[in-house]
Formats: sequence, structure tokens, C-alpha cells
Amino acid sequence: MILKIVWTDEAEESFDEIFQYLCRKWSLDVAQNFAQRVDDMIKVISEKPRIFKQSRTKLVYQALVSKQVSLFYLLKDENLILLSFWDNRQDPDKIDY
Repeated sequence: MILKIVWTDEAEESFDEIFQYLCRKWSLDVAQNFAQRVDDMIKVISEKPRIFKQSRTKLVYQALVSKQVSLFYLLKDENLILLSFWDNRQDPDKIDY
């Protein structure tokens, strides 16, 4: 099954925030490496969407992009919906999923 990748506004915004943070605090190379890891992770998810653990809501999955960042996503029909990128250093009780 080929899944269509759908980025929510929240996913785009949270990705951009992390990317910009990495550019400011580290370097463009580090930020580009993060973007490549995200791209690789999306490919893995699109091939095996249920390989990662389900979140508390059970409809949403959580993939570890790096030890600092998780990607939350949802499968709906033939769509892979990217919900949000999460900085794992934050309080996990604040996660909506």
C-alpha cells in the first residue's frame, strides 16, 4: 500500500521551529542532518506504518527521529498524516496525543 504523506499545519510549524533552533544554536549542517533524518523516518513509516509504538490515544503513533525529537503521526485511509514534532525534553504530560 502506498500512503500519501500529509503534513498538518502543526507538523510544519513544529518542524520549522526545530530546524530554525538547530540553525541558530548549532549549524546549518546539523539542521540539514535533522531534515534528512526526518525524510528517512517518513520513508520508513510509509513502508511499515505500524512499526512504532502507539501513543496514549492508540490512534496516534510515535516515532523517535532522534533522542531529542519524536514525530507523532496518524494513519487514516491511505494517508499518513504527520501531526507534530515533539521536543522530548519537554514535560510528556503536555503531549496532546
